[in-house]
Amino acid sequence: MRSEIKALALRCYRVSLALDPRSPDPHNNIAVALESEGKLGEAVHHYREALKIDPTLADVHLNLGSALDRLMRFDDADEHYRALLSLNARTVNVCLKRAVRKSSRSTRWKPR
Repeated sequence: MRSEIKALALRCYRVSLALDPRSPDPHNNIAVALESEGKLGEAVHHYREALKIDPTLADVHLNLGSALDRLMRFDDADEHYRALLSLNARTVNVCLKRAVRKSSRSTRWKPR
């Protein structure tokens, strides 16, 4: 059931993108969905597309940096973490808190 819901969400995000191709939100949503399925290369593409539309999106820089880290493309990831730090400090703080919260819920890693 969960995979069916994810597939439906992805279809909805793609429809949203078709209806408003100049909005970065559908690209980010598609990327998050693809990343959750382990499709990191496709996710990176959509994160980059979102940033082409609006390079000031802190969440997207954070998401892209994280995806690039998972692909072991550390220099590329650093570029986006640096971009994130150059944005408004309050926005960066919120993004970092969200990232910590997200990582603490991860099933891939548990503290010993």
